[in-house]
Amino acid sequence: MIPQATTTTTTTSRRRQPAAPEPKPEVSADDRAATLFRMLRGIGAAVLVASASTFLLQQWQAGSDITRYLTLLAQTGLLSAAGLFCGITLKESKGARTLLALTLATLPVHFAVLGGFVYSQFHWDAGPGSVPPYVSWVASSAPAAVAIAVGALALLAPLAWVSLMALARKQAARLAPMFLAVNAALLVPVRDGNAMAVLLAVLVAGVGCYELLVMRRETTLQTFEGRLVRGFFAVPILLVAARSVALYEPTSLLVAALWWAVAFVLFALVPTLFANPREKAISQAISTLPLAAGWAFVAEAAFRAGLPREAFLPLLTLPFAGSLVALSAVAAGSGAGYRRAAAIAAIVGGTSNLVLFDGVFASFTCLVVAIGTLAYGYWVEQKAIFLAGVAGSLFGLLYHVRYAVELYAVSHWGSLAALGIAIILIASFFERNRNQLLGRAAALRHRVEAWDY
Repeated sequence: MIPQATTTTTTTSRRRQPAAPEPKPEVSADDRAATLFRMLRGIGAAVLVASASTFLLQQWQAGSDITRYLTLLAQTGLLSAAGLFCGITLKESKGARTLLALTLATLPVHFAVLGGFVYSQFHWDAGPGSVPPYVSWVASSAPAAVAIAVGALALLAPLAWVSLMALARKQAARLAPMFLAVNAALLVPVRDGNAMAVLLAVLVAGVGCYELLVMRRETTLQTFEGRLVRGFFAVPILLVAARSVALYEPTSLLVAALWWAVAFVLFALVPTLFANPREKAISQAISTLPLAAGWAFVAEAAFRAGLPREAFLPLLTLPFAGSLVALSAVAAGSGAGYRRAAAIAAIVGGTSNLVLFDGVFASFTCLVVAIGTLAYGYWVEQKAIFLAGVAGSLFGLLYHVRYAVELYAVSHWGSLAALGIAIILIASFFERNRNQLLGRAAALRHRVEAWDY
């Protein structure tokens, strides 16, 4: 017995001994040198970006505004020259691409400063307001503003093309005009919040579609340099938004456009970073929150402009519901959740508006929305949407009949009659042209589904 116990104890003690740590792989001198060089290039790039950024917050040295800008222009030209020297003479491609990428990154700064010069002489709105002096760029005269803008663009355009040739050679001829056009938005001589909202919406939609339909499909733009170039397209958009919010009075439409831009990025661009369908669906679902916030600011702007209060909720919920229906056609998955959310938003908005604001307008709106929801739920064969439409239709109809009975006004009875006639005529039209309309809808759906999101 004793020898057996001793053997057991010895075995147990051996099992409890910690495993010997694995030896760390030795890093060769070449690897350490490569890492060191990458660190140095990164530090140099950060210093150069900081240097260029200070030109946006000028008045850090003596001289006129144009003199200061010429200094920035000379620095950018020096960057490009150093990049070409590094690539052609030293035969070192990494440093050359780093310097030329920095040249491309500083171009939006140039366009922002040139936009200040152009705006100081050719503004389309009320003109420069109380802008802080450290971000104010003023040309001495209209000819001076034109001369500095034209001269700078004559130099910046070839520099952009050379930089794109180094980073994305095969796509440079296509990317250069688009990149310059996006940056040219900073030259538009207007700072009104509503105009900036339209400009921002056009930029986000244009660059977003160009990214989804062109850039993301090109294999040559899937490298690190290619992704960097694609990211540079967002810089002028961010500058337009930051300039409008930080320096000028943002309007409700501008804030709405900013929320919609966030929604677009979350729905269309962020999902392209994920391979898991569930992660894509989560990002798209989150995008509905800024989408709703954007419509809330639109409704608030309309209310301030004199919109009747009984029309506030329909203006808030109906466009949002329509947006959800549109998103359901291109969302990851079946899109059924978006359609259910759209039905809930429309019915809740219509019935809540009817409860809060008595009147024929509220009841008529609720009835129209509910009947439309009913028809849509039946068409897409979703029971929840169909039943919500049935409940809303009964609720709206009872309210409307009550108004007609209590007030005994021709408008109440006439609105019901007009609605009934309109429903019959619409149904007859769709019945008569059913095949043609279905064919067009199917063609449109196949075209949208063919897009690569």
